[in-house]
Amino acid sequence: MKSRWGELTSEFAELLPSARKWDGGKGFAPQDWARAEGNIQLAIAYSTIFWPTFIEYKDMVFLAPIQEANVDDWIREFDGQTVHVEEMVNHIHLFRLFQGPSITDKQLIYIGNTLRQIWSTKLATEFPKRSFKVEFDDQRGQNLDGYEITFFQFT
Repeated sequence: MKSRWGELTSEFAELLPSARKWDGGKGFAPQDWARAEGNIQLAIAYSTIFWPTFIEYKDMVFLAPIQEANVDDWIREFDGQTVHVEEMVNHIHLFRLFQGPSITDKQLIYIGNTLRQIWSTKLATEFPKRSFKVEFDDQRGQNLDGYEITFFQFT
């Protein structure tokens, strides 16, 4: 019987090796696996990464929560150049969010590109009069901890 979501594409089969084992090769969609193996608490926790809360501080925008003293230190470090402050404070190493022994660069690239699209949409929706750049370097071959995402305002 085919899943109501369709079948697993080869892209997702490579990104979700545990799901392939779970399914036993019958054919499924990622939503089937998430529904069977996931739970509401993890979904809520992941939602804060995929649809984060943004806050304003000193006319800058940051991922919440922030430590204002830390931001103030970066303002001094970068001589008030707010683009660099936002870029530094908002950067996240994806590997540190999803640590595990079998994480691959393809998985981190998929997550990074997905987050870039989602965050760009949310920033544009919440701050329609401002311009943001969400950066993620998806070049393969770097150290897994080198996959970072960040955002900052530009004029």
